[in-house]
Amino acid sequence: MIYVLRRLWAWALVVCCTVLVPAPRAIASLSTPKQLITRGSNVIVWQRQDYWLVVTEDLSQGRTCYYLDHDNFTRMYLKKNAPGNWAPLGSAIKWLMYTDYYQGLNRLMAGDVDWNTYHIARLSQQNQIGCGMVGTQCIYAQYRAAMSGDHYPVDLYYFHVDTGLVEPFCVSNSEKTDFAHDGNLIVYRSHIGPGDDRIYGHFFSGGDEFEIAARNGLHPTVCGSLVAWAEVSGSGYNIWAKNIATGEMRLVAFTSANPPRPEAGHGAIFWEDARNQSKTGLDIYGYDWDSGREFPVTTAAGDQVRLKASDDLITWVSGLPGYEILWGSDYTPPARITDLRITSVAAADVFLAWTSPGTGVYEIRMRTDAPIADSNWDSSSLIQGNLTAKQSGQAEAFDARSLGSGYCYFALKVKYTDGTESPVSNCVCAFIGDESSAIRANQGTYISFTGVVTGLGSGNAVYCRKSGGVGAVRVIIPQGTAQIGAGKSVTVTGQVSHDDDLLGPVLQAASVTQLSTADLVRCIAMPNKAVGGFDPQFGGTIEHGASNQWMLVKTWGRVSGLVSSNGCSFYINDQSIKSGQRVYVVSQYAPPNGLTNGSFVTVQGIARVSKTLGREIEIVNDGAIQMLQ
Repeated sequence: MIYVLRRLWAWALVVCCTVLVPAPRAIASLSTPKQLITRGSNVIVWQRQDYWLVVTEDLSQGRTCYYLDHDNFTRMYLKKNAPGNWAPLGSAIKWLMYTDYYQGLNRLMAGDVDWNTYHIARLSQQNQIGCGMVGTQCIYAQYRAAMSGDHYPVDLYYFHVDTGLVEPFCVSNSEKTDFAHDGNLIVYRSHIGPGDDRIYGHFFSGGDEFEIAARNGLHPTVCGSLVAWAEVSGSGYNIWAKNIATGEMRLVAFTSANPPRPEAGHGAIFWEDARNQSKTGLDIYGYDWDSGREFPVTTAAGDQVRLKASDDLITWVSGLPGYEILWGSDYTPPARITDLRITSVAAADVFLAWTSPGTGVYEIRMRTDAPIADSNWDSSSLIQGNLTAKQSGQAEAFDARSLGSGYCYFALKVKYTDGTESPVSNCVCAFIGDESSAIRANQGTYISFTGVVTGLGSGNAVYCRKSGGVGAVRVIIPQGTAQIGAGKSVTVTGQVSHDDDLLGPVLQAASVTQLSTADLVRCIAMPNKAVGGFDPQFGGTIEHGASNQWMLVKTWGRVSGLVSSNGCSFYINDQSIKSGQRVYVVSQYAPPNGLTNGSFVTVQGIARVSKTLGREIEIVNDGAIQMLQ
């Protein structure tokens, strides 16, 4: 087996939370606990790599370390018995990296698996701490010799197992301790100064360290986007967790178990719990992040200790010294649907789509006053309750019919035959109404807009004008959409959004349907002062905003500030607006021959209003700038 290990050039002992994400399974569950080790002695699960658990035991001859296949119960020994409380970090080539107290200091050590010898990996006169390992990169921490305020700073370093080279990984003036990682992110407790302790993180891939929580947390752990830690609270501990992808932080539970051992797993938080200590001893509890529900992992008689969450595998130890049992249970989080979307909005219908989780019956609800969440699910109107799920991964669709005008919110759950249900899906909103009203809907709302294409702008933008009326929208079309020509009639469906600089509605299109009809590309001629709207002659008022925003317009003026690179840009002024105000013209096309500052031109393009530059015209056709003199 050692020969096999030597051929594994870069085995890293990591919990693959962000790499090996299992496909969604239908019903949230815990598998029946199984015995992974019997007659163990101080069994500790340190981490997981694929199907292997990294385990140490303290035997009469000292501590030993091995890989444990938790399905077949086979072992691959990495280090024979050696005294001490050394802690494994990972292995690469033929080296087991670990930390140990040796020659008066805590040191980073390298054990030769073939010859069962050991060496100081990086000689230092300061204490070193193990952080984690990925591939052939071992990350360790080292104290500085000089104090900074009330503490000795700790810096992090890469140790390259294949070359022996060392380079800085994270250098800052905090004292970093209590490390944990998931193969992607290292989290740790950072002491910055008197009374100032926080939870920080640093990605294996590099970059800067960042603050996760400005809280005095203990024993932080991480899996994917979830970070968990404990905080002292009275006679026990509060278990806190944060989703670093969304920034949401929650108080998960209180426990009087000491230590509480908070563990972040795949989609859930786990901890040791003493609520039933007088009856069953220490138990293990969990909290599903998406549903916000707490559940028992084990309440078996006797203390259940040394909890470890390795992605979706939960392990713990019970029994007396020398007769310990290592237990394992697979946790499957609820299959929450997260890709509910709207594909079309009609006069009284909304078409929904999502991906099937593989089993169950859908319950679809709607309301018109607010987004749907757990808190108002029961009071939302049921519009479908017996639609059976297709095979896992297949596309699902539902037509919500006979709806009134205005805002409609939709969400769904999956109901299972055993009486359980999934958490509420993501909520989507549609606005039902005419195009002129729809383009003024709230940001994030799905609408459908039917109109004629008036021009193709930069950045995947298409400009569409309402057929037979005033009103237009800037559409950001999906990558790979078939070319759309000016004059073509289309129906676009997507979510209303806004540009950071340009005023007016923007539609992030989910779908574009080219219709068989075509229409004339009409252009509205106007003086400079009317570009962007506010002129009643073009259907707008100052109270209702720009009426010709995103529409094809034609105006004129004398050129100034000409820039002829990457197309061209310049200002025009026809003296119809206040002194010093001009219309900015930007074009992706080269300027016409002879264009100079002072030329009098007509321009035809899309009317825009910029927060920084004011009234604008985007040229969307070559030859749309004509010189008059």
